Order: sequence, then structure tokens, then C-alpha cells
Amino acid sequence: MKKHFVWIIGVETTAQMKKRGVSSSYIIPASIIQGFEKDIANGFIWLVVRGKFDTLSAILVPKKIERFKDGFNRGDFLLHIDLLSSFRMTANYNLDTNLSALKNLPSGLSEISTQLSQQLFNLTRSSLQFKLIKPVISDTADLIYHSGTKVKRLARTGISEVVQHYNLDELWGSGIGAKLQPIANFAYTLIKSKVPNVDDSLINILRDIDPLKSIKELEVNDAQIIKESSTSQQKVDLEFTEINPETIYAREFISASETVNIEEALAKTEVAEALHQDMLRDISQYLKSRNIIPNETTSIDLMIDHSGMKIFEIKSTNENNIYAQSSKGAFQLAYYRNAIKEDYEEVDFALIIHKTANQVAELTCIDTLNILGVKCLVYNPSIEWPERIPGFLVIP
Repeated sequence: MKKHFVWIIGVETTAQMKKRGVSSSYIIPASIIQGFEKDIANGFIWLVVRGKFDTLSAILVPKKIERFKDGFNRGDFLLHIDLLSSFRMTANYNLDTNLSALKNLPSGLSEISTQLSQQLFNLTRSSLQFKLIKPVISDTADLIYHSGTKVKRLARTGISEVVQHYNLDELWGSGIGAKLQPIANFAYTLIKSKVPNVDDSLINILRDIDPLKSIKELEVNDAQIIKESSTSQQKVDLEFTEINPETIYAREFISASETVNIEEALAKTEVAEALHQDMLRDISQYLKSRNIIPNETTSIDLMIDHSGMKIFEIKSTNENNIYAQSSKGAFQLAYYRNAIKEDYEEVDFALIIHKTANQVAELTCIDTLNILGVKCLVYNPSIEWPERIPGFLVIP
């Protein structure tokens, strides 16, 4: 059964937060996790700012939680956020939002009842605005899409963009016409401004995936959870967010929602994870130097938009595991390709493996994967860029 939490932070710490919208990830200090690290990945977190009043700031629906194994935040936890189910209410922390039920809760993370969580959601819904005027899109919100993007993916990208760049008290629903809820209404305006001839099915898709609708039923009974887990297949996370190379550190998998590849996360050893992150950091830094934005999801290592959309799986191979890692990487790419065809017309895929001492095995893997239609590139840290990965930016 899904659990519900309140995360109370002091108003003095909000300077570290974005002024608008939800971030794709949040750091939770180890000192406040209260032993909930394995529960929150499948739950709901109400973010509350405590100052003169307790102000309901956001609802965060996690996808995955990891523990930092090195770097400045070693020991703390990284929470990956589902941007299609989360939203920020306000950045005005001087409002009395009548949260007296939370006054006895301490700062940090606390579990709350489903009933209290429902009350918080009802309070949020009661503050929604509806107007007859057309939304005005902020310059900070931009729809990044790729040629061949299908309407369902445009809708999801639009929702994600609005969630990341707006607070709910800045949005309003459409009082006429499609009568969309606030987040979906602004996403519709954003998408139409970029893709005027988008298919008419966009309105219904936005209505179905609106975050306000997705968390309306905050409680799922045990029987339904068992039914869903036994009949649904592993999902691929296709909600891309920009990679910041400065925040890439080795992390330890803790827990995840059903959209994350748990088997993959558990299979990584400490050495392999550190090497994998080193490769990803180096590649991302190189891309940034070329003014190419690196993106990732909790399922996919790297995506770039360079002469078309390109997706890469990165494997930290050595001479002992090169066959196993290459086989796994090839299957993952095929799995991604099967999942992504519903959202994009054309995407190029490639596997990146680390240079090993066994050149014969390396060439065998490249030739074998080529027969299967999988492009295999070799990362050699002893060679300077751009030849560190020959053929990197020219696939297929």
C-alpha cells in the first residue's frame, strides 16, 4: 500500500530551492530520512515550508531513491521525481494556508495518514483558478521536442515543462472551450505555440495525464496493487531531464517505483557504478563543451539531440565481463527501442563500452552486435576528445 509523507523544511532553507516549479531531483539529508528510504519511492511526499505559518509548497511523487557514495553529499539521499505526477503550489511562504493539523509534526520527514493526505489534496484543489483569458507563457518555459515526436509525447513533454517552470498559483484553467485544468491548460498553450498543427487528440491526452488528475485518488487498495504488479510489464522511463556533470557521483540504489529497472540497479557493483559515473560525467562534459545538451532518465543513460535524437547505453566493461555487459546493453537498447516507438518516429541507438585489455573480445563484440543491428562504440580515456569515442556524434 502506498505511504504518504510530509517533508517539513525551514523557511530559511528555501533560498536553495528554485523559485518556480518542481526540480527533477531533490537531496534529502541522511539526518532526516527517519528510516523511510525504502518506502518513499512508492509514496507521496507533501513538501511543507515552516516559517510564521506552515505553507503547503509542493507534492512530490518519487520515481527512485539512491544514496550518494562519494562527493559533497556522501551518505545523503537523491530523490528522482516523477514530473508528470508532481507540482509546486506556491513560493509565497507568508500565507496562512490553515495547516493546523501539521503543527505538532517535527521538521524533517514524517509519515502521515491517507486521510490527512486527502485533506491536503482537497485544500490544493480548492485554490485552483479558472479564467476566460488565454494563458501567457513565460520565456523560461520552452518545448524541446524532436522531429517525428508523436502527439502523446508532445503532451507529456508539455506537462513536464509547465511543472518544472510554474507554480500552481500562477496558473489557471480554461473557463471556456476545452475547459482544461490549470497545468494542462498551460501545457496546451505552450504546445500549440510551437506545433500549431498538432493533432486534435492533444486535448484529451492532456486531460488524461494532468498531474492534478493523476493524484486525485491518493489511495490504492492492496488487491489493486497485487493485480497491477502481476499483470504489468517493466516500464521504461522516457521523461528526459538535463544532466549536470558537476553532480554526477557514484550512488547506491535504495528503492524505486515500478517504472525503474530494479534488476539493473541491483546488479551494479561499487567499482562498476563508479566507473560508469566517471564515463557519464566525462562524456557529458564533452557534450556541454560542444553546446550539446546531455539528457537522461532513470532508465536511459544518455540522450542527445544532435542531427536527430540519439540514445546511448553506457557499460563499464572490462576483459572479464565484456561479453556479458555487451549482451545486457544490446538487450536494453532493444527494449528502449520497443518502448520509445510509441512516442517518436525515428531515434538512433548505440552502445558505449569501456576500452578493455582484450582487443580480440572487443572486436568480436563490435562485429557480433553489428550483425544484430546494434551500433557499438568504444570509450578510451587514454585518447583525447573528440577521438575518445570514435564515431560518437555521427551515428548511425
